[in-house]
Amino acid sequence: MPKHESKSPEEMFWNWFQRNSAAMLQANDPDSPPISEMQEQLWKVGDGLSWELSQSGVTPRQIIISADGDIDNVDAVERLCDAAPAIPQWQVIRFRPRIPDSVLESEGAGLAFEDLEFDLAEIEAAISPGEDGKIDIELFLKGCKEVNDERFINPGFILLDMALGEYDTMCKVQFLQVSPLRNRSAAGTPRFPFVELRARFDHLFEKLNAG
Repeated sequence: MPKHESKSPEEMFWNWFQRNSAAMLQANDPDSPPISEMQEQLWKVGDGLSWELSQSGVTPRQIIISADGDIDNVDAVERLCDAAPAIPQWQVIRFRPRIPDSVLESEGAGLAFEDLEFDLAEIEAAISPGEDGKIDIELFLKGCKEVNDERFINPGFILLDMALGEYDTMCKVQFLQVSPLRNRSAAGTPRFPFVELRARFDHLFEKLNAG
């Protein structure tokens, strides 16, 4: 009898996804199958992975495979996305991407997190070289009462995801500090508007890692 090769968790996930892809193209209700089954299927690949779907009705529809901000999950995301087959009307995105420049710079752009609201135009930032070619970032946030105010740490990382994308936030940022708006930069470096963070970060990272 022929020997049957066992399938990897990545292959099993994409086989499930392909079987249900047509039903998911127009689905939005998180409680409706097969969307409600997605997380369970994904956890069979890696128990720290998460996912997002782009707007329905627009093709290709995107499925974003995320490490959920945990650098220990990076390899699992890479393996799963590397194993993805071509699926009609779908695009597989690894890690939460940077938001478009047009959104980042638009009037009124902001972030709501629990009982906190942030206007991106009111946020300032400072950057400095960290260790091993990585970068330290300080965000100056309205309402922040003290350095590394616990209520502002998680939204701080979400703001970095928005500007830099999940991968760069996990793998290229050495340290994030949140500070009151009135504070001076801890590293003595110039403060600048948050909307400039992306360009300044990319320039410094390239400079630190040249050659």
